[in-house]
Amino acid sequence: MASASVSRLGVCALIVASVLVVAAPAQTGGATTPIPAMPFTKGVNVSSWFEVPSAGQILVNRHPLEDFLALRALGVEVIRLPVNLHPMTSGAPDFAIDPLLLEFLDVAVDRAEKAGLYVIIDNHTFDPAVPTKRDVEKALHKVWSQLATRYRGRSDRVIYEILNEPHGISPSVWAAIQGRVIETIRAIDDRHWIIVGGANFNSYAELGGLPRYAHDKLLYTFHFYDPFIFTHQGASWTDPPLTTLAGIPFPPGSGPLPAVPKDLKGTWVSGSVSNYASEGSPERVRKAIDVAYDFARKRNVPVFCGEFGVYLPNSSQPDRARWYDLVRAHLESRGISWALWDCFGSFGMFTPGAGNSFASDLDVGVTAALGLSAPAQTARRRVALSEDFVLYDDYPAGGVRYNGHVGPGGTADLYDRNALKGSFAIRLANLERYNHVGFRFSSPLDLSALVRGGYELRFYARTTAKNARFDVRFLNPDDLPADLPWRMSATVEPAALPPDGKWHLVRIPLSEMFVTGAWKGEWYPDTKRSFDWTRVARFEIATEHHSFEGMEFSFDQIELAR
Repeated sequence: MASASVSRLGVCALIVASVLVVAAPAQTGGATTPIPAMPFTKGVNVSSWFEVPSAGQILVNRHPLEDFLALRALGVEVIRLPVNLHPMTSGAPDFAIDPLLLEFLDVAVDRAEKAGLYVIIDNHTFDPAVPTKRDVEKALHKVWSQLATRYRGRSDRVIYEILNEPHGISPSVWAAIQGRVIETIRAIDDRHWIIVGGANFNSYAELGGLPRYAHDKLLYTFHFYDPFIFTHQGASWTDPPLTTLAGIPFPPGSGPLPAVPKDLKGTWVSGSVSNYASEGSPERVRKAIDVAYDFARKRNVPVFCGEFGVYLPNSSQPDRARWYDLVRAHLESRGISWALWDCFGSFGMFTPGAGNSFASDLDVGVTAALGLSAPAQTARRRVALSEDFVLYDDYPAGGVRYNGHVGPGGTADLYDRNALKGSFAIRLANLERYNHVGFRFSSPLDLSALVRGGYELRFYARTTAKNARFDVRFLNPDDLPADLPWRMSATVEPAALPPDGKWHLVRIPLSEMFVTGAWKGEWYPDTKRSFDWTRVARFEIATEHHSFEGMEFSFDQIELAR
């Protein structure tokens, strides 16, 4: 599957799987043979939280206990927690897991258990463009022996998922590797459930090729995004990119079918659009799901749809709701448990551009289609700040998510222990030009009163780098197609931060910051003072002026104050 922030799914692989489904025998009507029950029925993926390059970039308080309790109140029973696991180890040969990651995983597990939720530790070491290699087995044995040792004494609500969406590897080779990793886990922990799946991006068409593994308490998973041109219209990570594809209705015939965009003519997209009436029909969707159901029935094993969802930007809300209602209802009619991809992200169940408040921002049409019990929604209100606000003080502000891009060889550590105050500071090193790190707020903030009130952006920083310049900036939202993320910036000059390795207080009046433009696929220069202080979505520290190769900076106590 895919998310705008953390994308997945090989398009060609999915097309092959869909072709296989047409010929696959499936039970689509009449009596349904029960399949073994799962320990849970419905859930969500909580993406982008632990899907970061290093443990030092996990915003542990992004999802507090209140989020877990709110999900449970909706009717959610399980959280699938994708973890970018292998990069958060020491690497070969030991693959020792970063202690900070284990510390933060404990926090997530604690919150899930307190909320009465199951939690899947999903090894989401994944790049859709990079095939899974045979030598992944070395890492899998090492990381799962460590995780099984750590969590074997925890409640039965903890579940292991060996590897998300293996692809580009022979299905038989992957099946054998998976079997040996099961043995490694079971030698340590014979109590907790393990999620296993087929190759080809956890395709439902690959389930039947899996061997009959000897151990019990195995949950067989598949991911579901049919019809692909509907669920992924607007996606940028596919091949070719589907950014220009919009307005594909669901079900076929419920609305006009758009013309194939010029840049997609002559590709597989043209054929999919031409055949959409049959390939995207509700009957075809049900038959695809029944491939997984038939496998579960014949093997007498439980099956779990670990991901399904619709990308938000270019799809309509009524179409999304109809698709969710159909897919969810058919999964449940077959006794198949599911987890929405995702909860808070670009495939999520919140109204696009509104925020992530359970009280005001849920898309109630989608939650109803998912059979979830959303609370009555209150009027959406922008958070207007009128007093001091701490962006970073040991930990980033609660509810924010990490926002950044750091090139290979660069370091962005939010939990460096060489702090000015408290336990942690932010450490940046060897960043390329145009890299940035920062925070995305859960809902846009209104900072206009702080600007009028003479507030400053204040932070402590230190470096030994000479003649270094960098920008700090606030950005407007870019969630909706019409949004442009205008930047309100200030440049920190060497005079404000001497290269003496000592901590210095940097103070920047908000009223003296300036608009520098917006980047969204291309550069938009500012001509009309376009930045809106009432809709501040992000804060960033950016290497806008030159490379920081060989340079190191530390930041602490970032706040808005006067």
